[in-house]
Formats: sequence, structure tokens, C-alpha cells
Amino acid sequence: MQIKHFFYLWLSFALLASCKTETKNNTLQFNVDPVLLGDQFSIDSLQFGFSVPAGWEKMSDSVMTRVNQKISVDSSADKLDMHLLAFYLDSLSSSFCSVSGVRFDASTVGVKDLYRESLQKKYPGSGIKEGDFVINDVTVHQFLIMTDQKVVFKLLLNVQGDSFLQIDYAIDRVIYPKYVNKIESSIGSITSTI
Repeated sequence: MQIKHFFYLWLSFALLASCKTETKNNTLQFNVDPVLLGDQFSIDSLQFGFSVPAGWEKMSDSVMTRVNQKISVDSSADKLDMHLLAFYLDSLSSSFCSVSGVRFDASTVGVKDLYRESLQKKYPGSGIKEGDFVINDVTVHQFLIMTDQKVVFKLLLNVQGDSFLQIDYAIDRVIYPKYVNKIESSIGSITSTI
């Protein structure tokens, strides 16, 4: 079991280590396969966009409302103001990608510290790795969480002052190796539309 855990951890880092090119200023160039990309999500006012993995369907407004209610309760305990903007589901695997707007009180503590604290509570005993990089002129702070069941990527993008966007990918560990290229292509499609 330990070897299997190590393999999945190595495979996750391969997504961000060997499947891209890194320059001196931590700019990453991902291998983006347009065939593996689906709907484009964009926020013109924030000059931001990216494409979700192909075949992942956007959830209805009623599902979004229910999820937002749960997020509101969960995030208030962590001193974060979160609002779900989009939720995409792969019905074959129950993997998902979500986009949330996040605001926090910068006078208390940094957003990375708040997230780290929150993730340590939510995923006790799980391996949590983090790092900073730039994709297509967008600065990203990534948290990678490995649980027994899931591989979770949380990407924080500072878009304006104390406002952030959060992109989450949650993939079942068993099928994660089959989804690596889709996730890499989706992350690599993140762009500033300036």
C-alpha cells in the first residue's frame, strides 16, 4: 500500500514537474491538448479564462444554489467569503472541477495561511503539498492534497486586491492516472485575457 501511495504522489508531481517547462520566474508551460478540453469558463471583468476537461458537464443553477449554501456555512468558519461561480462534473467518475470567488480579511492573516489551516483541518493526516508558479501571465498558488480516495488540486489565483479565484479539481485516486492529461491541459489553459 505504501508503494502505491508513493506512486500516486509521484504521478501527481509529474503533472507539475515533468509535463511542463519552467522558466527562471516560475512560469510554467503545460502540454495542452485541445482535444482534451471542453467548455471555456471566463470572467471578462477580471480578464480571466480557462477550459474545463472535455466531457465534464456544467451543473444546473439549482445544484449551484445548494452547493453555495453549504460553502457559505463551511467557509465562514475559516474566515473566508466564498461563492461558487461554476461547477463541472464528470458523471462517469464523479470527478469535478469548480470555480469559486474568494474574499478574505487581509488584516487578519494571509490567504495562503488561512487555506493551509483550513485544509489541515479538513484533510487531517493527508499529504498536502503547495507551490507558486505562473501560467500564461496568471500567478497561481497550488495546494495538492492526497487522500486515500481523492487527488485534489486547489489553485488560488489573485485577481484583484483581496479577491481571489479558486479552481478545484477532485479526481478519484483509482482513475487519476487516466485523467492526468485532461487535468494538465485544463490547468495549462488558464489565461489572463488582457
